[in-house]
Formats: sequence, structure tokens, C-alpha cells
Amino acid sequence: SSGINAEYGGRITKGLLLNCFERVEMLDTCQEHLDSAEKFIGEELFKRVTAQHCVGLQDFKPEPNKYDMFWLQWVIIYLSDTDFITMLQRFKAGLREGG
Repeated sequence: SSGINAEYGGRITKGLLLNCFERVEMLDTCQEHLDSAEKFIGEELFKRVTAQHCVGLQDFKPEPNKYDMFWLQWVIIYLSDTDFITMLQRFKAGLREGG
């Protein structure tokens, strides 16, 4: 199973998603946050973080049918209505059947 975390920082990746999914990817606009994630999450758990994407939600293009879940928190408040709608359409295409 696979999830992607767009909460910026790693708390949800460490405290929730890595307890629920075999693999997790992280999405953040700040490379420093991504660079510090391994230390925060811990070396052993971090082995299951299969990718880190330094890109905004409005520009991220997930692979089709790859993910079981996208975790989105407060970060969506920074998107315009148009960007939010198109992001949801792209993320829907990235969900596996049943995701």
C-alpha cells in the first residue's frame, strides 16, 4: 500500500502514515524540510519513504493509479480555487481503485 503526504514537515508521515502504509512519499515546497525528514522520522522508518517531491500542490503531477491515499491538511488554504480543483482532478487520477 502507498500513501503520499502533503502536510509539509513530516509529523503525519512519522506518526500516522508509516503506521498505515508500506510506502509513503513526501511532498513539500521547502527542500530543507525534506532534507531534515530522515533525522526527524528516524533512519529505520525513513527507509519506507520511497520518494520526496520538492514541488507545490498546484504543480505536482502524481503517477496514474499509484496511490491508496493522499494526505492533505491545512496547506490547501494557499491554493486558488482553480488550482485546488485541478489538483483534486490530478490527485483523483493518481488514486488506485478503492483508494
